[in-house]
Order: sequence, then C-alpha cells, then structure tokens
Amino acid sequence: MADQPAARPAVMRHPAADSCCCQNRANRPPAASSSSTGPSSTTRPSSIRTTRSAWRMLPGPVGDDDPGARHRVLDGYRQLLAALRRRSPIALAQLSSRPALIDGLFFHARRGDLRRELQPFADRLRKRSNPVTRALASLHPDGHVREAAVSAMVERPRPEYVPFLAERAVEWVEPVRRRALAGLHKMLTEQPARYRPLVARELPRFAARRHGPALAALLDQVSVSRTG
Repeated sequence: MADQPAARPAVMRHPAADSCCCQNRANRPPAASSSSTGPSSTTRPSSIRTTRSAWRMLPGPVGDDDPGARHRVLDGYRQLLAALRRRSPIALAQLSSRPALIDGLFFHARRGDLRRELQPFADRLRKRSNPVTRALASLHPDGHVREAAVSAMVERPRPEYVPFLAERAVEWVEPVRRRALAGLHKMLTEQPARYRPLVARELPRFAARRHGPALAALLDQVSVSRTG
C-alpha cells in the first residue's frame, strides 16, 4: 500500500472583523525544500539587504493564486519591512502592486505582529518622511501615528498610497477612519480617472469588514456627483 502524502499545515484564515487577534501563536517560516523559493540554509545574511532579497523570504510565488501564503511566513514580512527602511519609492510601488502580499502585511499589522518593525517608520514620520515612511507608518499600532501618517499621505497623494488609505478608511478608530475617507474623497474628486480604478480594486478586500460599506459608498457618491 502506497504511503499517504503528508498533510499540509493548516493555514490561518483571514479575520472578517476589524478587531485584532490577541492570541500568541508561534509563527515559523516553512521548512526549506528544493522546490521552495524561500531562503535556504546557504543563504548569506548579506543577501537580505535588498528588497528583492526580502521578497524571497515570503512564500512563492506571492500572488493572488495563493492567498493563504500571506499568513505563513511572518518572518518574511519582518525582513521585508527591514529592507524597505532603506529603499526608495520604487519599492513602495512594487509592494502596492502585489495585492496578496500587501493583504498579508495589513493582516499582521492589525494583529500587532509587526509593532517593533513599524516603529522606525513612526519615528521618521515625526522628523522627516518619504513616501515609504508615510505609507508604512500608517500601519503602526498607535492611532495618533496612523492619523499623522494619513494626513501626510493626503497632503501629497500618490497612487501607491491607495491601499494604505483604504485600510485606514475601514479601521476601528473613528478620527483616523474619517481622515482617510476625506482624503480619498479629495483624491477621487480631483483626479477620478487616476484614482477611481485603484479604489475600486480595494473594495473586495474590505467587503466583509465592519466599515467596508463606507468605502463602497464613497466610490458611489463620487460617481453620482460626476454624473449628476
């Protein structure tokens, strides 16, 4: 009788509510194998000094065809944030264009798993900030930091900010949520052709969230005002 294939490890389901999961779970990267695109035992520490190397810390391929992958390697997201501390806005554009990857980043940020890795971005936001700092500081556990990051993004809007502003537009802290919605409204009103498709792309991610309908209503409101 042939041996039965080993069962795959259970994958954590994405929470439908806004509240962060407070349970402490051990988060370990998957074991390296010959078919894995993650780092092997021969990976040199210096190879994790670029954003491209940090991508490899995450399950591969990281894409919409493998949504469960975004929850399996917390260490990968920690390495990614460490790499992004030294990268240009180009890296932010790469991150924003990968929905499954950014969805996992948001998930772990809401859980509080990345508090230590996000702190440098919060510190930089108070002194000097760049697009990467503004976007990632918006994931910080402190609501005051998130609100300041949202204000900074709204003052200098970029397409790469849309996923981060949408995440804040459905969050549990009302002042932050209101500021993000107002910022998205301004962006949609001033440059609808540029921002409407990007905001619409975010709607499925937030459909089950408590404040998700507000984001959909915002998009409908702007569409009606333009046709009215």
